[in-house]
Amino acid sequence: MWIITPVLSVIALLAEAPCGSRVLSRDGRILIEDSSGAVSTLVATGRDFQPWITWDCRDAVFVRAAPEDDFRTSVYIIDVKSAAERLLFKGPVKYLGRENAYLGEPKLDETQHRLFLISEEGVTAGALLTVDLASGAVRYVTDSVGDYDLIRCGPHRGDLLVRKREYALSGEIYYLCWLFSPDGKDLGVAGPGSMDRKPLLDPDCTVMRSEEADAAKASRELAAQARRQGAVPLQIESKVMERNLLVRVEPEYPAPARAANIQGTVRLQVIVAPDGNVSMVRLISGPPELASAALQAVKKWKYRPTVSNGVAVEVVTNVDLRFSLAK
Repeated sequence: MWIITPVLSVIALLAEAPCGSRVLSRDGRILIEDSSGAVSTLVATGRDFQPWITWDCRDAVFVRAAPEDDFRTSVYIIDVKSAAERLLFKGPVKYLGRENAYLGEPKLDETQHRLFLISEEGVTAGALLTVDLASGAVRYVTDSVGDYDLIRCGPHRGDLLVRKREYALSGEIYYLCWLFSPDGKDLGVAGPGSMDRKPLLDPDCTVMRSEEADAAKASRELAAQARRQGAVPLQIESKVMERNLLVRVEPEYPAPARAANIQGTVRLQVIVAPDGNVSMVRLISGPPELASAALQAVKKWKYRPTVSNGVAVEVVTNVDLRFSLAK
């Protein structure tokens, strides 16, 4: 058994709230900076890290590093005005048959009834968990998490935006941002791993325009209904599906890839819902620097519904997108 202690020798901004206040950590101390830029110390034990300010800016949650005789993660909550603190949660947690003592990046839902944590231990590192603070029940959300945010506004207010590490069939690694409900339901891809997440804190922000989100949700529900009824997705060659393509959005060439003279073909596996909308896209091969642009473009494609025996069906096909800098 070992102790994992975060080492932060410089100021690191870890959370910002719509009210303008920010919580910081410096050398194991938790600081708060108000909208005027004034900084004050909240707690100075020298063992406190990874702070996050709550939705109403009244409290902050943070991880307290364990002493040598205790190997369990402790999460505290502190009132930013009075500096009164209390223990919110103490590990270990049990999930999927495992016991996990090292947890970090604590965040609370808007009601402060649900705590989110990321595993920092061994083979489970990167797993996102949610803890019901009333019952103590632990729920696994997803794995391979780089970081995550709680969406504070727009049609997905309260949902989780999770940046996940993905593996192409070729073995290459790339990142995508996924949406999850607070109880761990997969809501689909939100955007590339490099997407700008700062607007999520703005009063009028959205991850996807509401009409796009509704269309994507409807397509997923149609596909799920077809699978429940025993329908098997049709495998159709890409050349055939091209003739059924109604809306084609071309990918934008990523500026970093253009500057680095990166070219190549991105191959994607595409699942088309019975209504003709793209319900899922997965990378098969291609330069990782070009993958996100290709994924984002193909998600917006629209096909003519494929009908088999008088019924619209789900289709699986491949799409090749060529990125070339040739004039």
